Amino acid sequence: MGTKSVVERPSDMDIDASDGPGVNALLDEALRCAARGWPVLPLHGAPGGRCSCGKADCLSPGKHPRTRHGFKDASTDVAVVRRWWAMWPAANVGLRTGAASGLLVLDVDAGPGKDGPRELADLEARHGPLPETPQALTGGRGVHYFFRHPGGRVMSTPHALGPGLDLRADDAYVVAPPSVHASGRPYDWEVEHHPDALPLADVPAWVLNGAGRERPPAADRKAAAPPAEADAAGPLRLSAAASPPVEKFEALRVNDPKFQRIWDRRRPDLPSQSEHDLALADVAVRAGWSDAEIAALIIAHRRAGGQDVQKALRQDYISATVAKARASLREAAAASAAQEALAEAVREPAGEVNEGRRAELLRTVSKVLDVEVSTWEQHGRDPTTGTFTLVRAGGRRVLVGRGDDVLSLSRFRKAVYVETGHSIPIMKAAAWNDLINILGRVRAVVENPDAERATQRR
Repeated sequence: MGTKSVVERPSDMDIDASDGPGVNALLDEALRCAARGWPVLPLHGAPGGRCSCGKADCLSPGKHPRTRHGFKDASTDVAVVRRWWAMWPAANVGLRTGAASGLLVLDVDAGPGKDGPRELADLEARHGPLPETPQALTGGRGVHYFFRHPGGRVMSTPHALGPGLDLRADDAYVVAPPSVHASGRPYDWEVEHHPDALPLADVPAWVLNGAGRERPPAADRKAAAPPAEADAAGPLRLSAAASPPVEKFEALRVNDPKFQRIWDRRRPDLPSQSEHDLALADVAVRAGWSDAEIAALIIAHRRAGGQDVQKALRQDYISATVAKARASLREAAAASAAQEALAEAVREPAGEVNEGRRAELLRTVSKVLDVEVSTWEQHGRDPTTGTFTLVRAGGRRVLVGRGDDVLSLSRFRKAVYVETGHSIPIMKAAAWNDLINILGRVRAVVENPDAERATQRR
């Protein structure tokens, strides 16, 4: 949001029937929220259940911001709000939460696999009912409880009090009435808990601090520090209450289908929690997350799934998991660079390859295959009937196959694995074709008819 010298808040004159019915009800409510001092932002809509962003696989239809900087663009400026809804008349209404708006929202979700209302009822039975405060009924059949922000910094936390109970505070936003859910159901203010009739209540300590945990004395708190943080002079400081940064977390939830499947445990190829941890770390590393943020992500995922959190609090475990993910990223980057080098080489004019260029291309092939290749031999003049041998460093030979067998990546991988125990990386068809093309250019033709017998597996 750009800097403005004057921010004009709407008055009753800004909210009248001239804006018309229908979609203008969205503008009306956006202006009312701005008049309350709550910064608003336009969100995509989901007419017919499809997000207006146009992505068929959108994971957050009708819920993600239309503006470039998301919740950071939220405003109470009348001109800004009117301009947004002039551009996008059917935009859903978002409300920024946190110290910037004075709002803290308990999001009770009743979606698939979540029973937030039951979880909340159990907590209220132990700690007493929530105070009377404005409430919004969500299109997903959940409830938003609006509280007064306590000041300082309060981390927004998925599953803060249990499955289906999220805390929306700093660096976050919520969808507000009268937005329309992807299901077609509207968000609406609860009749007896409308913000125009009921002031914001203070948030109970047990809500602010998680499921039943007592709020520690103010002197012992670090309100501005995340629960898992990097220590410049030592290792990470880990906490069972750690949660990832909400904006980054939501970005992955919305834009990365791979992350969505891992987080929701829809990856049958990841049978153990440790494999889930590494898969999450892989995605987060590629998204540029810090070690502390990745640690918090792993801890939160274990906590949300009812898994053992203690293992994730071990410094050696977290460090090893993140190190593996970062090493994998470096290897992938090196392989990608090597594949690009092969693609460039394929575009070179065909012809005789001198020894210097052959050695250079073989080094690139070695990086792509993750196996050191010193020579690629073709035994026999006819490549369609001859045999092919990969000569590794030290002179060890691997008989890859005969004729067109070498054109198959699966057969090539199997031959190398059987012979060496090494798995050649999976690659796209275009990269494999480039590799075969280059191997054809650098091959050394062996015409000795007895040479094939010398290449038998050792």
